[in-house]
Amino acid sequence: MSARWQPLEYIIYGFAIQPLNAQAYSRLSTVPNNSPWDSFTPQVTSSIADIEVGDEVYAFEHNGEQNNIWYRGYVVSTSKSPTVQGQLHDPMSLNGTGSAAGGGGMTAEEPQVSIAIFPASYVHIRDELPDAEGRLTEIYHSLQQNGVNGHMRSLLDRYGMEPLREEDEFRAQAVDNPHSPRSPRSATTPTTTMFLSAPFQSMNNIGDNRRTPSPFPEKPMPPRPSLKSGDDTASGQVQPLVDEIASALREWHSLLHTYLTRRDYKLFNAVRQHLEALHLGRRQLLSETLSADETAALRKDCVVRLVRGNIAQGLDVIVRHPVWGSLVTVDVEGDIDTRSWLSAVRMYAMQVSLAYMDDLQNDYGLIPRACALHSATDPSSLDVPDPTQSPIIGTGGPMANRRAASIRRPSHQMSIVSSPRATYVSGSQPTSNSGVKFFHVYFELRAFVASPCSPGETAEVYFSLYNKSAGQFLTEEFCAVLNHNGVLARDNMSKVRTLFRDLGSQDVQDSIYLVCRIVRNGSMKLGLTPASAGYAKNAQDVKSAYLDEFGLVDGAGMVRRPFGCAVSELTQLARVSAGGLDVGKEHTLPIFVPVNEAAYSTLHQDLIASRTKEFEKSPRAEMLAVTIRVFHGEASTIIKENPSLLQDVPNTYRLGFPDVVFPGDVRNEVYIKLWSGEFNSSSGSAGNAIRLRKSVGGGPSNIQVTVEVRTPSGHTVENAICLGTGEPPLTYFNSMVFYHNNIPTWGELIKLKIPASIMPECHLFFTFRHRSSKEKGTSISLQGSHTSPTGDGGANSERPFAFAYLPLFPDKQAFLEDGSHTLVLYKAEKMATINVKDYFNAPFVVKAKQRPESLPIPASLSKTAVPSRDSFTIRSFLCSTMFTSNSVLLGLLHWEKLNDKEEILTALSQFTFVGEMEIVKFLRDIFDSLFAILVSSVNQNNEMDDLVFNALVIVLGIVQDRRFNNFQPVLDVYIEKHFTCAAAHNRMIRSMNRLLSNAAGQDTASKLRATLKVWHYVFKFIVRARELQKAKEASLGTLAAEHLEGQFKKEVWGHLGEVNKLMSTLSPSSIIGTQTIALQHFTTILPELSEVFTKVELVSVVTAFANAANSLGNRVGKIGIWKLMMYLQLVQGFLFDDQESRGLLLESVVGWIKPCFGRYDEYLHIAQEDGEVVRDNSRVSWLEAIRLCVTIVAVMLDKLNKCLVDPIIAGDRRAFRQEQDNVEFLLSLLPRLLDSYRELKSPAMFNALARHRSPATTASTIPVIFPGSYPFSIVPSTANNARRSLSGPLPSHQSFYQQHATEKPLSFNPGLADTAITLLVLILSAPRKHLVGFFESFLDIEGKDNLGRLLMNYFHVASSVLSNEAFPPSWLNVNILAHKVVMKMSEPIAFVMLRDFVPQEVTNEETESGLARMEELDVNLWKESFLLLLKLLSSDQLVIEEFSPQKRRAVWRLANDIRGEGAAILLRLWEALGWPEAMSAQAGAVTRYGRYQVSLISLVEQVLNICLSHHDQLRSNAVQILYSMIVSEYHHSGNFNEIQTELVSKLDKLFMSETRGDDISRAFFISQLRRLFESSTLDETLKNSVGDFLDSVDQFLGLLLSVRELPEGEEYQDDRVIATLRLMNFIRQIGRDEIYIKYVHQLVNVSNSLGQDSTENPRSDHVTSTDASPEPELCRSCINAEIAL
Repeated sequence: MSARWQPLEYIIYGFAIQPLNAQAYSRLSTVPNNSPWDSFTPQVTSSIADIEVGDEVYAFEHNGEQNNIWYRGYVVSTSKSPTVQGQLHDPMSLNGTGSAAGGGGMTAEEPQVSIAIFPASYVHIRDELPDAEGRLTEIYHSLQQNGVNGHMRSLLDRYGMEPLREEDEFRAQAVDNPHSPRSPRSATTPTTTMFLSAPFQSMNNIGDNRRTPSPFPEKPMPPRPSLKSGDDTASGQVQPLVDEIASALREWHSLLHTYLTRRDYKLFNAVRQHLEALHLGRRQLLSETLSADETAALRKDCVVRLVRGNIAQGLDVIVRHPVWGSLVTVDVEGDIDTRSWLSAVRMYAMQVSLAYMDDLQNDYGLIPRACALHSATDPSSLDVPDPTQSPIIGTGGPMANRRAASIRRPSHQMSIVSSPRATYVSGSQPTSNSGVKFFHVYFELRAFVASPCSPGETAEVYFSLYNKSAGQFLTEEFCAVLNHNGVLARDNMSKVRTLFRDLGSQDVQDSIYLVCRIVRNGSMKLGLTPASAGYAKNAQDVKSAYLDEFGLVDGAGMVRRPFGCAVSELTQLARVSAGGLDVGKEHTLPIFVPVNEAAYSTLHQDLIASRTKEFEKSPRAEMLAVTIRVFHGEASTIIKENPSLLQDVPNTYRLGFPDVVFPGDVRNEVYIKLWSGEFNSSSGSAGNAIRLRKSVGGGPSNIQVTVEVRTPSGHTVENAICLGTGEPPLTYFNSMVFYHNNIPTWGELIKLKIPASIMPECHLFFTFRHRSSKEKGTSISLQGSHTSPTGDGGANSERPFAFAYLPLFPDKQAFLEDGSHTLVLYKAEKMATINVKDYFNAPFVVKAKQRPESLPIPASLSKTAVPSRDSFTIRSFLCSTMFTSNSVLLGLLHWEKLNDKEEILTALSQFTFVGEMEIVKFLRDIFDSLFAILVSSVNQNNEMDDLVFNALVIVLGIVQDRRFNNFQPVLDVYIEKHFTCAAAHNRMIRSMNRLLSNAAGQDTASKLRATLKVWHYVFKFIVRARELQKAKEASLGTLAAEHLEGQFKKEVWGHLGEVNKLMSTLSPSSIIGTQTIALQHFTTILPELSEVFTKVELVSVVTAFANAANSLGNRVGKIGIWKLMMYLQLVQGFLFDDQESRGLLLESVVGWIKPCFGRYDEYLHIAQEDGEVVRDNSRVSWLEAIRLCVTIVAVMLDKLNKCLVDPIIAGDRRAFRQEQDNVEFLLSLLPRLLDSYRELKSPAMFNALARHRSPATTASTIPVIFPGSYPFSIVPSTANNARRSLSGPLPSHQSFYQQHATEKPLSFNPGLADTAITLLVLILSAPRKHLVGFFESFLDIEGKDNLGRLLMNYFHVASSVLSNEAFPPSWLNVNILAHKVVMKMSEPIAFVMLRDFVPQEVTNEETESGLARMEELDVNLWKESFLLLLKLLSSDQLVIEEFSPQKRRAVWRLANDIRGEGAAILLRLWEALGWPEAMSAQAGAVTRYGRYQVSLISLVEQVLNICLSHHDQLRSNAVQILYSMIVSEYHHSGNFNEIQTELVSKLDKLFMSETRGDDISRAFFISQLRRLFESSTLDETLKNSVGDFLDSVDQFLGLLLSVRELPEGEEYQDDRVIATLRLMNFIRQIGRDEIYIKYVHQLVNVSNSLGQDSTENPRSDHVTSTDASPEPELCRSCINAEIAL
């Protein structure tokens, strides 16, 4: 085996697969075969690593041969206890104390890093990594070519080194050198202290802080692994979410122990559940057995769980792509992975949605509908791009169906993916009825725990949906006839289930109940079976006697009797309507019976209202169990997607039409509800009265009503009556019988299914009879019977005593009006003798205040039947696409049959009074009639044009109404496929122009406003009519066609000109309302105008309209806000999407909005005499305008970013340059955005909001970002559910739930955040050269002073953003973006600052007068620039080496490490302010110093902060700046006492109060600063002073660390006191009284906490209660007391 360690070509990264213990390994009796040593010497043993399974290793050297290889490198382990020495902060694997580390004190154990050796057989090699410097490969190849000796010589030549020594020599030196902070096993930072040792040494004395220079030249450090997240896998390249989950699970698992220690079991269980679910999801992703839709749904669920888990633990909210699963990227330059790319504006919107996920009821953190960015996407797709293609192109692909697939959710907490058919709410695309979706409720009866009937009897169970608020049923009834065993009588193996269909969005907003009514079909009295009554001898006889072919009872003595009712509220509907998901829920419905049988029809209302006196429990009925599941979408698609669940399931439709009726839809149903009756025991006149039979006249009656449908010939229509879906239709329907009740209320609903061909001729025929409980023999016909109920029947049957009839078309034209009808009852002794001709012309209804005996009765009927004083009331309702009950609408639809023109004019003028539902049912027929009248011969003089146009506007207004929004697709279908009136366009334009010519007229103003509300539909008809006309003109030739087309364009231009005149009108004041409506609806006509004009011409149309509107100014009301809303709609629309018109529109929009936001100027907006209310209103309106202007800019940036990453545009140099120019033009809004940001956080704004009361100032729990509608809230959001995402980590001693209950609500200001992100995205989108160009042009136009104010404004805003005033600190993506953008902006600003804000160089002769010219330097500007840059570089968001694994992975992938770039800019700016290099070198300094740097010495505190960084370049540059500060101060003042004071105070604060810094940062800071002074030729006095000061600082920091590193707890209090006293003794020696006093106070507090008697320190209370310096006697008293203690 080789005696030397050989370098590897790449650093080998892997993890341990078995444990290794150095001591146990060395105690083996025989040396293992895989060991390169003959025996284990102490040196070898001390170098062997102690590793556990899972520890990470990074090897850079190897020794041995095949099957006998050992590695040497870094071992990263979290299993060992942390120690003061040997601890290494490795950015590769550190699980540090960043904000994501478990919420403050909830940090996992910090990993330990050491350089050691280990056998190759103990580790699994996972990857090969290049080293950070790129030297390892070079050294490897050099060694291969030249051998060891040649390689060593090349190193000497390059680095000036002497021959390297072996390890044991170095170890000996380390033992002899007690000042060296490290030993061979001590920790070294991979980013700072990695050394060469044959060829790489394992340690170095670079950390030696002594003043004596090292005798050896500095050697190259050991190779550092290139920083990466450390958990990349091959599977993660295909499924990025695999590695994302793994990273999170590692972190969460380490935090579980912390929760157990704190006994926070609730949080522990929540995190454990997320862990298990994500682990299962990761396994499913790795298995690759899921379908594409299931994989997409799984990714979304995993992304949401990652966010929920982080928020629960106080960790960072990280935005991952909901489709692709990887971290969202937002860069518009460099290599872009379109699968994970989103625009930065959209990423921010998703960040907010994720943080407020619970409040938004948004399961996947998608962009909320209230956001303007939501409307900018295809509403049928998810708010994310196709991961397989560019997010801009919009072409189809493998993921196209995935985007449109239903959103799915796990049915069980631990199951991520379930069956797509049985688990999810459907959200699929509609087929032919595009865009129309309804709610559908699946119902299944699972158990019927009741015995309402005896053997041989049946129970009819009716189910329907009931609207509590409206007090009416929503759906038809689903009927199931059950036998005495509780199963279907027809087929006991079938399931009882149905699908309640087509519920609209308005239906499900209220409380919806499932109502179950139970009707018993058997004997009159419960418990009296037919067998006991003598009707059957055994069960077989019962079955044959009482069950017909359908399983329905049909036998002697059988009546339908009311039994009971059950209700249950369907809360699922409200959740699904709000955007939630439903996976099915089981409901248990207890069954109740009425206390009074007469109240059975309203029993469901009593149950819902909990009127307990009206119902009771029955021993024969317990409950029924049902399963309810809600679907949303198009019914046929849902059934197709869920065939196993919904195939062949009966459909129960909505009562009446849903929100939409498509052309071609056919429905022709009549609903009749038997409501109530009133029957006298002895009725009739004194003369020829026909008295009731004795069985009736003796007392209260048991009335039964039988219904049938008859034709004029008297034939009964077969199977025309339906009890409900689920059961076959009937020919005769028998009502329930209420025992001994002369005034029954049935409340039974039946549906008539009558063929349309005979329906106008049919009528309903009702017969009434008394049912006795003593009936025997052959029964009258019941359900399903085909025997006429009017026959006399057998001797023992109860014959009918009265009848009634009701024609369906009373006037032979219109259907019977909906509503209640009280029918005339005719009493007859012999019903069979009455013909249809006898009663058909007789009165059939009793009108109000009309007496039955006064009715005119035909002579043919009066002989056999007379009207009775009894009454019978029914209710009717028509649901038909073929018939109507409105005579005006009927006349309009059949206008050709009207006799003269006046009748047509009357019908048109009365059209206003036609009901809305009647109009929408016959939408197509109404349009056909109106356009036919418009171009008919009866309208030759155009006198009907305005009436027809007014009727069209009425119809279109109904379609536009929110209640009927689903009818809009119907109208679109009609216009595209069924509209044929080619000559209508001219007449419609002229009608609109007539309204515009008298816009303020009393008769025309309201009509014009109604027309403008449906403006876009009017233009759809106009454009479509013109298309039809052009098709006819094709045969006229090209010239004629072009002339006619030009005439049409001229007419349209003329109409738009009239509109522009309207917009520029200033009087009367009432015209403002019309102008506002025109602003609201102008953009809706642009898609139709695009068929007439080119895109460029259309921009001219828009510009003309906007300029006309701008002539109004902001003089009144909210019209200025609506102008901004119009601009927003413009940039959301297709004109901005088109490349040809985008640039033109962008320039116009920028000009329009620029005066509308920025700094609020009271002198321009209010008068001096205006009161506080007016002033507040003006300021609030300005804030609303700011929000809308920012939204407009954000939408434009969102679309421009998409263009910049579009491969097609990127491949076209001219197109790409055009998009960059568009972004550059937006840079002119940068000053306005900066002013707007400062305005939104100004105290005056908050005071105005506090005083003002309006919808805008009403706090909302859900933040409104980028508002897309008006009004909206502009106050900060204080949502409770998002507190965790706002507040960041929790203190270690408080759990999330404790803090949540006690902390004050935190606010998130969406306006401030919107402005900040828009500003950041604008800078991100612009190339650096464009940023420089913007500053140069600003300087040329505005001058140097204004440029300085602009830069100062930017510094304040950027500093505010970095201070988390705009975004909560736990919102990782937007915060990292902010740091990246500020870093990007630093380069152009540095260029401008160096060129324009550094005074000219002074000559040597002017050196002494240089200070006199100091006023030329804008000190405040330079100071703010340095403060911003220092804040950026010292930000906690960039300290990657201290982050937890999940956050480190995210930050590294989103921004890498940008501190090096910032450090270079910082040093370049600082040196530019010093004397030239020649002058500085002449003075002996190694850096530029002096000159203007003296004015910025106050920055020493901020510079020291980054001097302790672990980042090499940042620390080195900061130390150089500190060096120049010391030299500058010394040359200026003769000492650097001020800097010394600042340094000591800041170091004490950093190391003790902020727990920054450690042994490593201390060592490098002091050694580098010492080395700079030692290498310079400065004044020896200065060098000696600095050397003494650094010695003191080194000792001071050592004492600080000795105090800080003591564990908490009372058992360590004595040690803490002793360490503090040592520190105080040293502080007193160096004369730092202010720090000394602070520690005196601390000792007193420690004394009080330990119960020190106050008499031992009589002045301790005085010390702890004052900030004044204590007297020397007091200090000595405190010290003596503590020593005594």
